[in-house]
Amino acid sequence: MTAADHHVALGIDVGGTKTLIGLVDAGGTVLAQREWPTRDAERSVSDVDHLGNMVEQSVHELGQEGSPYANLTIVAVGAGFPEYVDAAGQLTSSEVISWQQQPAAVLTEVAERALGSAAAQVPVRVESDVRAGAIGEVLFGAARDASSFVYVSLGTGLSSAIGVNGVVLPGHRGEAIALGEWPVSGADIDLLGATNLEQYASGAGLSARFALLTGEQVETREIASRALLLPGTEHDFLSDAGRVLARALDSIVSFIDPERIILGGGLGTAEGVLADALDAEYAALLARRPGSPALVRAQNGPLSGLLGAAATGWAAVQQKTTPGN
Repeated sequence: MTAADHHVALGIDVGGTKTLIGLVDAGGTVLAQREWPTRDAERSVSDVDHLGNMVEQSVHELGQEGSPYANLTIVAVGAGFPEYVDAAGQLTSSEVISWQQQPAAVLTEVAERALGSAAAQVPVRVESDVRAGAIGEVLFGAARDASSFVYVSLGTGLSSAIGVNGVVLPGHRGEAIALGEWPVSGADIDLLGATNLEQYASGAGLSARFALLTGEQVETREIASRALLLPGTEHDFLSDAGRVLARALDSIVSFIDPERIILGGGLGTAEGVLADALDAEYAALLARRPGSPALVRAQNGPLSGLLGAAATGWAAVQQKTTPGN
């Protein structure tokens, strides 16, 4: 076994509710992972500073003596955030994640503390979480053989990314991800105060509408099971969300005409009422078009973002070792 066989990237997938931190080898195998809440329970520090603490603790736990991962060497750090991220890896928004310092600076400081002198050789890269998910599917999943695709991440939030010939397009400002901001309307659905797609169909939006119906606050991961316990047809808001999302995907097909649409994220890859309604509505809408784009789930499920984040770190390592760079 060579020294390179022990090399891993530290991948970080920051979500609106939870954060995955994992050790990923160059072939896309997740060797170890930890899940943390994205926010400090007491909200005493910013989300990015809390992330720094989580990463440092994870690296310490995974690398301590006796750990099966102690012989692994972290050679890169890649992180995806649910915010707008520009070409320089700088966050340009704070709609979901609170921050005072840029994540790249915080993670560089963490690497210096956790890895010591070796940190000087460890590149840190920051990307949008949905683009990281799309990259994960390009390299290791459902987008590998697609000439063009749209990746839609449905979890706590809702966002999207476009890929052409294996390249995920960031847009001029890094903001080509905002599917969740599309307006929603329809005489056949009860919007319950929602004005855009994210408010209506994302995990956070579904949780808010569940609270309107019941007065209860529940986590996104509990929505599907709890909604089915509602009396009568009150759980129809799940199928309505699926139908509204299908109509948005139909509009994407009309505008972009991709080869494939890939649905990722924890909620996007889950089975249930929303998924069934989404698939049925999409099939009905696209029946008028021969050879319509297939709607498939991300092959890596909720790990697409972690794999893609780690891959951005690996890309930096390869760039650094390429002659002429």
